[in-house]
Amino acid sequence: MMHVGEGPGGDPKSTRHELWARFRSAIDEFYARRKEHFAHVEREREDNLRRKKHLVSRAESLASSNEEMSVLGYDAKMPAHRSSRARRRAHGN
Repeated sequence: MMHVGEGPGGDPKSTRHELWARFRSAIDEFYARRKEHFAHVEREREDNLRRKKHLVSRAESLASSNEEMSVLGYDAKMPAHRSSRARRRAHGN
């Protein structure tokens, strides 16, 4: 049985408005946190891309410079050594 001042849902209008306000507040908070999270994820992606580009640039400079290879303790024969090791592995040695 409905009381005076209640709508068809059985709740007074003020209660419905209060529930709607609470719901909107929760949804607004959710979307604000979601937006913050994805902004953080995007910043991490951009930082990772910047780091990857730096590594690629560094690798390219190392590949084209025997001087830097010798500074790191490698000699210019390293690629030949790797290929001979690969051949040995292919033959089961």
